[in-house]
Amino acid sequence: MQARGFVQPAAMSPWVAKFLHVRRTELNRTLQVAGFAIVLGWALYTGFSASQSIFLNKAGAQAYPLFFIVLALAVWPMVALQGVVTRRFGVGRAFRITLAANAVLALLVYAAYSVREDATVAFSGYVVYSVAFELLMLQFWTFVTQHFNVLEGKRIFPVIAAGSSIGYILAGVTTTVVAVYATEPLIFVWAFGSIAAAIMSRGLERTLFRPAFIDDADEFFADQEAALKKHGVVAVLKGAFHYVTGSRLVLALVLFALALQIASRVGDYLVAVIFVQATHNNLQSLTILIGNAWLASYLVQLAVSLFVTPWILSRLGVKNAIMALPIFTLIGFSAVAVAPILPTALFLFIVRNGLQTGLDDPVENVLGSALPAQVTPKLKLLLDNAVLPGAAVLSGVGLFLVQRIGDV
Repeated sequence: MQARGFVQPAAMSPWVAKFLHVRRTELNRTLQVAGFAIVLGWALYTGFSASQSIFLNKAGAQAYPLFFIVLALAVWPMVALQGVVTRRFGVGRAFRITLAANAVLALLVYAAYSVREDATVAFSGYVVYSVAFELLMLQFWTFVTQHFNVLEGKRIFPVIAAGSSIGYILAGVTTTVVAVYATEPLIFVWAFGSIAAAIMSRGLERTLFRPAFIDDADEFFADQEAALKKHGVVAVLKGAFHYVTGSRLVLALVLFALALQIASRVGDYLVAVIFVQATHNNLQSLTILIGNAWLASYLVQLAVSLFVTPWILSRLGVKNAIMALPIFTLIGFSAVAVAPILPTALFLFIVRNGLQTGLDDPVENVLGSALPAQVTPKLKLLLDNAVLPGAAVLSGVGLFLVQRIGDV
């Protein structure tokens, strides 16, 4: 007999599915992966707050240009190594290997902090974390996409991204609470969350399934994976560049992404300088500030993605909506230039991390879905392997030159 006065989960599922804009048959898989994303997001961004705070405290914001360059150069060979591991062991096992490596690296970073927490160790620890983060997020989406086809992904991936955002919010709360006592123990959350995610991924593989291809885009992604295995990433990347840049629209998207990435890196540098100054380079205050900044950013991101983005897309259209991030970024840079103080830095930080993920990323996904299906995998390959690291190198070199000119 069912107890009266209680709503049964089965009765709630249609309402939950409708609220999340997914089908009832997809709801269980969606919630499983979203919960997984919460744990992973909580672990990674708690570790991020700790490693970034120690980096800024010991090495200083002036080390960011070199960090951008080293990170871009370090990620490339690691991505290639990860590809070898994935082809050797499969997506699921390779993902768990990466998660286990994250747990080990977290403990090694903590040990290094305990032995000698100076500028070199802080810089190295931040690079190690950042490379591990980039690889893990690439592997995460590879792991997730094998269980959903393209049409399902358009409905389900925003919910998974919202799960990640909830994890980021929890990371902000955790950082603020733990940093009152010390910053370094936050690294243990990175290790613990990685182990928990590895265990959860095993269970997900047993319960999830990959549906049949029902869209041309699925087959194009599969064809590209086969080409990568046969010819290697360099040859496929070269072919993707020639193919994608043959269209003015796609070339404009590539240049647009490059410009936004450079602006984001420069924004990160400016915000870091102001954060360090505002906290007088006190590690505890800096960690709490960064934790609260992430918390505010992802609260904004959740609100924007759930309530603002659908309205803007329906009322203004993609063409006008895609200009929102550049406009707000320009406003943020202008505000920092006029008054380089904490409130303007927080505004730029929220624009960079909250508005970008809440509005610009969904808009770009909608715009990308309007492109021919054969273009999408080539464009993604070009963005991940050329535009993102290229923007980091250009930003680092540019900021380094500005620093040198300023010292003259």
